[in-house]
Amino acid sequence: MKLLSVDTWEPSIHRFGGYLLSNLIRSWMSTLEYRAVVFDPTVDAIHDGFEGPVIYALWHEYIPIPFYLRAKTGFSILVSKHRDAEWLSQAAAIEGFRLFRGSSGRGGVGVLKAILKERDFPGFVVTPDGPRGPRREFSAGAVFMASKLGVPIVLVGLGYDRPWRNKRTWDQFAVPMPGTRARAILSDRIEVPGKMNRDELEAFRLKMQNELNRLTEEAERWATDNQPRIGSTPIYKAPIHLAK
Repeated sequence: MKLLSVDTWEPSIHRFGGYLLSNLIRSWMSTLEYRAVVFDPTVDAIHDGFEGPVIYALWHEYIPIPFYLRAKTGFSILVSKHRDAEWLSQAAAIEGFRLFRGSSGRGGVGVLKAILKERDFPGFVVTPDGPRGPRREFSAGAVFMASKLGVPIVLVGLGYDRPWRNKRTWDQFAVPMPGTRARAILSDRIEVPGKMNRDELEAFRLKMQNELNRLTEEAERWATDNQPRIGSTPIYKAPIHLAK
């Protein structure tokens, strides 16, 4: 009897792993209480006044929040080609995200430009410190992509109430305790200049990094102290996306 090779089984293993991960995230994250401060409500893809496309940028350690709350809204995720991203990629596909494998740098921009021509395309979710860090450092590739595509960035600061953190991972991946709080603070649309030299690109990158860190730290404080914030509202899991 001929035995199947590991390579033959691997796609099935990844799909099964993605299915398990998708169900775990959905079940775990459904126990949390979510609130957000959104300075411009129309940056949210489920708002009636939403106009895309936009690029949501958030730190890698908090990826389960948009994964759970904004599944099946038509957004795409730029996913690393590394094999250790396979389960997450499969889980994201199960949850209705469109996947693109590759970099946010020069090599991937041509493909992404073609995607933007599609009707009613809302945009991308990116983790500008992924896939392997350094932690909370905004990559120049994410700024380059936004600049070349002519798509505004929306910074998403996220936080949990005293989560457990995996200190062995580069991003200190945050795992919320069931039944606790999650908080989000979204910036306005940030327009990215179309032409920047190296110094201008670095200055803009640092600006995005500092602002995303500020929003994240404020969201983390809010999740912990649970004090009222002006303009805060509950946020809920999006319904299945319906084409307009």
